[in-house]
Amino acid sequence: MRYYPKDKEFLSGNDVKDFLDGLYHKGVDLHAGNAVLENTPVENTRNKSVEQSRQISDWFDKQFDVSKALFSGYLKIDKK
Repeated sequence: MRYYPKDKEFLSGNDVKDFLDGLYHKGVDLHAGNAVLENTPVENTRNKSVEQSRQISDWFDKQFDVSKALFSGYLKIDKK
């Protein structure tokens, strides 16, 4: 997986770059957690991994509203 945070600086401020960096890192965490789940027997460790994956998935669900507010300042189009 490749990620180029410097590419985002040309289109927006650091707020968007920081937001996209956060999305990327949470995505990596979710991917890693799912890989652990595939290879972990059903025990307390697996239950903890499931809970961590659920929390990260919930975090992603909430980012829609966050991103809408963040990007609206850069993508707003006025109707005339």
